[in-house]
Amino acid sequence: MPRDVYGRLLETMLYFHGNFRRTHALLAATIPRSQTLPRRELEALLQRGLGLAHHLEMHHSIEEAHIFPRLAVRMPAFAQGDAHIKEHAAMHARLEVFEAYCSEVLNRLKTARARKAEQDGAGQPIKTKAGQEEEDEEEDEDDQVKRGPWPTDIYDKDRMEQLTKDLASTLFPHLDAEERSLRADNLRKAGFTEREMMMIPL
Repeated sequence: MPRDVYGRLLETMLYFHGNFRRTHALLAATIPRSQTLPRRELEALLQRGLGLAHHLEMHHSIEEAHIFPRLAVRMPAFAQGDAHIKEHAAMHARLEVFEAYCSEVLNRLKTARARKAEQDGAGQPIKTKAGQEEEDEEEDEDDQVKRGPWPTDIYDKDRMEQLTKDLASTLFPHLDAEERSLRADNLRKAGFTEREMMMIPL
């Protein structure tokens, strides 16, 4: 716990927010090459997306039930129907579409259609003219194994990329705004006592 009790809440939020930012960054970095990922790696990408959605939903449920009501007593931006709750609502509208697509693709990857696509080369190393699989000798992108793409009716990289960007357009401004609100100087100006700050559950 920081010595300054007014910094306690922001420090905790930064830990969770940092995890959300890192997970989103991992998704965004992987998606451009995801059309040709092996099935297990594509499933892992989609599960990571679902994990981000689940953790955001859980985090916001906790905030709205246990933290925001205490802050709203002195800071209207945390009240029902005000800025930060509205930001949650806007984000969750995007999250629902993002989560639904990840789940749909995971289900499609279990179908006979996906098994057939995999047999036909989706996610599989492309054979050279000599019939040999291209080798992954280096980690550089130019030297990675070339693989066959998944049919876009099973998985569409461009759709996944757009949904991830749409989520970022609400996620990142909200995280930034919430962090600004929770700065120690803002909590002091709002008139919270040290006891009140210590009573906020984290």
